[in-house]
Amino acid sequence: MTLTETPNPMSSQVSTFPAASTRGENPTIAIDPSIAAASDGVRLRPFKPDDLTAAHALSSALGWAHRLEDWQFALSLGQGVVAEHDGKVSGTALTWQWGSDYATLGMVIVSTELQGRRIGNRIMQTLLDHSATRHVLLHATEAGRGLYERLGFVATGEIAQHQGVLATLPVAAERKGDRLRPLEGSDDTESLIAMDARGAGMQRDELLRRLLAQEKAVILERAGEVAGFALIRRFGLGHAIGPVAAPDADAARLLIADCLR
Repeated sequence: MTLTETPNPMSSQVSTFPAASTRGENPTIAIDPSIAAASDGVRLRPFKPDDLTAAHALSSALGWAHRLEDWQFALSLGQGVVAEHDGKVSGTALTWQWGSDYATLGMVIVSTELQGRRIGNRIMQTLLDHSATRHVLLHATEAGRGLYERLGFVATGEIAQHQGVLATLPVAAERKGDRLRPLEGSDDTESLIAMDARGAGMQRDELLRRLLAQEKAVILERAGEVAGFALIRRFGLGHAIGPVAAPDADAARLLIADCLR
């Protein structure tokens, strides 16, 4: 499901990749001293690149498909927090800021042996404080729904994950006048960034630039104009398709089918 929290400027308790204008070294997250340390010996601190191997071990222990490279890509676009217990990383969360109005959260993990001690609540509160003036969104499983709703999030929709091994390539019917083609230069890049912003409702410029430079992109032209696009990228145990922007469901099917060729 997709959960969202609306910023409340009157409350210090409020706060799915980076601000479009930010590159280079990401600023670390300031952590309230009253949240950073607790009597249970769990300390919160900013997520550092040196923590990636431990974070990957945490997600692997839960059966998540993320590779170390997927963690590296995610952290390079945002900032995060770790929970440390006895010198060991036992919890994580990342946040990405989009433009001036939105932020997304993800990779929220607490090791099984430390669950039930409100560590996830402390981690989340730190990230919400960091994004106090923004609309904050995340994707949540049913297991995490209670935590997020207690923090003020409300469900705004549901998503489904489809995965498997293709036995045959899908066939999608083309509409007369449609043409599929690869990415062609900087004009395409700027056009797709603008299209993604219209579809996602937030500016994700740097994410799109990185993906378009590294991954396979398919563009749909309709009546000579760019009307949609799809990306396929290496992720986890295989490949993931997305983002996909299309004028209708048939066009989306066409783009996805071409990505799989």
